[in-house]
Amino acid sequence: MAATRQHGFTLLEALVTIVVISIGLLGLLGLQSVALVSTQTSQARGAATLAADSMAGRILANPEGAAAKDYDTASSNASSGNSTPTVCTGGAVCTPAEMAAFDMSEWRQSLQQALPNGSGDISCKANDPNDASKCVEYDIKITWRERDKNNAAVADASNCGAGNGAVNRCFETLVRP
Repeated sequence: MAATRQHGFTLLEALVTIVVISIGLLGLLGLQSVALVSTQTSQARGAATLAADSMAGRILANPEGAAAKDYDTASSNASSGNSTPTVCTGGAVCTPAEMAAFDMSEWRQSLQQALPNGSGDISCKANDPNDASKCVEYDIKITWRERDKNNAAVADASNCGAGNGAVNRCFETLVRP
């Protein structure tokens, strides 16, 4: 029995191979785009962590200002964005309240530079049981928006958590001066 030759089978194998390779390459492209988004999210989360740690260090370095609630953005002069704070660098002598205002100003500028539409809020979480005018625990909240169509909108750190859909990302930590 003589072997018969099949014509065109090699062309069919080549077409199937091209389809299989194309599907594999599309899968790799999707994987690459997910990895890129995850890297950007991780980078922003790392920047938020560093910013929170930076502010915690500033609060710990100014115990008088921390106790006097000078870092509480809702009740302090540090929350007013209209006034330029006293520059407390280069050996300048500042009061604890001036140092807190300077720290807040620098911190907010660093948030805006490090995070897309970054915003920060600090509030006194617990008062001293013996003296309610002194704060013994601060809540630091940092929010930012990722992949937002409306880049003009700034994330509001006071809305951090509670399943608020207006905030894309939120980082929160406590510090006890």
